[in-house]
Amino acid sequence: MKKQLRDMVGFVIPDITGSMFGSILTHAEDLAYQDKLGMLAYSTGDDLGRQQMYLDLLQSEHVAGILVVPAPGTDPETLMSIQAQGIPIVLLDRKLEGFVGDYVTSNNFQGAYDGVNHLLDLGYRNIATIAGSQHISSGMERLKGYKQALLDANIPIREEWIRFGNFDRDISYNVVKEFVKSDNRPDAIFVANDLMMVGALHALHDLNVKVPEELAIVAFDELPLSAVLNPPLTTISQSTVDLAQESFRLLRERLEQPDRVERFVQIPTQLNIRESCGTPREHHPK
Repeated sequence: MKKQLRDMVGFVIPDITGSMFGSILTHAEDLAYQDKLGMLAYSTGDDLGRQQMYLDLLQSEHVAGILVVPAPGTDPETLMSIQAQGIPIVLLDRKLEGFVGDYVTSNNFQGAYDGVNHLLDLGYRNIATIAGSQHISSGMERLKGYKQALLDANIPIREEWIRFGNFDRDISYNVVKEFVKSDNRPDAIFVANDLMMVGALHALHDLNVKVPEELAIVAFDELPLSAVLNPPLTTISQSTVDLAQESFRLLRERLEQPDRVERFVQIPTQLNIRESCGTPREHHPK
C-alpha cells in the first residue's frame, strides 16, 4: 500500500484464539508488516454491540481500511456508511446480504458437498450432520452442500438427522450423544466446523464409540492435530493463507482504485482423506 496512505489497518473477527481465525490473523499480520502497516485486531465474540464499538474505534483512528468477519445480524448500511467516509472494508469468510463492496470466502458449499460425497462413495447412506448457525452464510452454504450431495445420490433428506450445533462445542457434544443413543442411529456424521468437531470427538470418546468401525466422521475445517489423532480425521480444510492474501489484495486494490467495481473472491477448499471414514463398504439399500 502506498506510503502516503494511513499506516494502520483494522481486523475485526469473532475469535482471535480460534484455530481458523487465529491463523488468518497471523497471516494478515505478516502481510501488514510487509506493507509497513500496523494492525489493530479486535475479537467480537459475534456480539453486535462489541463489533459496533470496535468499528467506531477504528473509524475514529482513521485507519487505512478494515477487514471484517461480520457478526450475525450486522446491518450492511453500518459498514457501507464507513466506506462512504473513505475507509474501505473487505468482508472475510462470511457474505452479508445487502452489502455493496468486496469480500472473500471459502467455497463452503462445494467443501461440504465433497465431504458428504466422500462418505457416499465409501458406501455410507445413513449420514447425519451437525450444522452451523443458519444466521451465518458459511453455516447456510455448508448445510446446502450436505443436502445437495444426498439429493444427487437419490437419498432422502431426513430432518431428524439435521441438528444445529451453532458452531458451539458443547451443543455438538450433546447432539452426538443423542445420535448415538437413539434407536435410529446414523452410521456417519458430517460436522460443519472445527469447534463442533472437538465436541463430537469428546462425546464419542465418553461413549466408547469406535471411529470409524461404529461411526464414521468428516469435519469441515482442519484441526491442528487432525492428521495425528487416532484415527486421523478426514477433513475439509480452508486455506487461511489464501483468505488472508486475497482480502489484503482486494484492500490494496480498493485503496489504489477507490472507484473500481466490487469484487468477490471464492477460495477452493481441500478434502483431506484420512482414516476416520474407514475403507469402502457395501452400499446400503437406497
